[in-house]
Amino acid sequence: MTPGGRLPKERWWRRRAGRAQSGGPTEGGAVRTTFTMTPDAGEVDGMAAHWRATLAERTRHHGHRHPDTLRAGYTLGVLELAAGRPAEAEAVLRPLLGPCADVLGPEHPTTLDVQGHLARALTHLGRDAEAEELFRAALDGYARAADPPADHVVALRRALVRFLDERNRHREAARHQQGVLTHVEQELGRDSAEVLDERGMLADLWRLAGHPDEALPVYKATLADAERLLGPDHLHTTNVRTLLAQVAMDVDDPDAERFQRGVVADQERLSGPGSPGVLVARSNLAELVRHRGRQDEAEVLYREVLAEHRNLLGPEHEGTLFTAANLGQLLLEMGRSDEAAALFRELLPAAERVFGPDHPVTRDARRHGGDPRG
Repeated sequence: MTPGGRLPKERWWRRRAGRAQSGGPTEGGAVRTTFTMTPDAGEVDGMAAHWRATLAERTRHHGHRHPDTLRAGYTLGVLELAAGRPAEAEAVLRPLLGPCADVLGPEHPTTLDVQGHLARALTHLGRDAEAEELFRAALDGYARAADPPADHVVALRRALVRFLDERNRHREAARHQQGVLTHVEQELGRDSAEVLDERGMLADLWRLAGHPDEALPVYKATLADAERLLGPDHLHTTNVRTLLAQVAMDVDDPDAERFQRGVVADQERLSGPGSPGVLVARSNLAELVRHRGRQDEAEVLYREVLAEHRNLLGPEHEGTLFTAANLGQLLLEMGRSDEAAALFRELLPAAERVFGPDHPVTRDARRHGGDPRG
């Protein structure tokens, strides 16, 4: 039995708004494509109206296959997507695929950007298979291109990472995220908030993919950078320390206890000694100490946490029940079966009310408490 304190989808750093649609962020929340624009809805609508008129005018004067017409159509499609109108974006971008490849070339940045933004639109419309095919076709095209614009490539990779991540294909997403991190680090240097963001995202993806051994060194590097750039008390620093401690515990890293004690100190300093966050952190520390064979120390920690759980959250809170169950298991491991049985008998009625009769906590309480139904 373990405490219910771990959130497997928790992220250390929320991605900034706008990145998923059109690529990487610039300062102030702007969205990078082949130009820079504000995400303000009214301004985007105004720009879309302007480019809609420009596209109509260029089509009249130059025809629908002229390079200037194609670029105007691409710009309008990006704006429709940024305005949250994926169906309109598809209607503009799809007719450009053939003419862009014929007139500009199949590996021209505009041709590949049309593919990438059409893939984004199809993602929003729920047409995943076609979207993924276009994402990969655009990346393959950039791989063949003689001198592809690096910012276009990384924006496309970010979009594909988001696509794969949202579909729980974290391992594939991590491979592409490594390419994003490498590019951004080369471009901006290690002392950049954006590099910190991308490194934290890579660590999250490896952890969610079930590869804690891959995630661990990335989290360690992220924590070192966050402490240096943001300071030890910044929210992002404490978040990554929490996730690092969890991963280190999962792989039994020698530094796991040091990291977890750091999490306890963070929570006590920032939230107060009796906060729910402190209780979760100390419960995880007790579990780690127990796992390392220091049973007496683990018992002291569990009893302290259990008393604080009961006082702060009540006797029937899930955290209280999990902690009691963990303490009971520890007492069994220590050969103190009578004490364990008494604790499980006390736990059973609350576990049945809160978890139901078939929950593992309830079953353990019934079995070890000597209930004849066990």
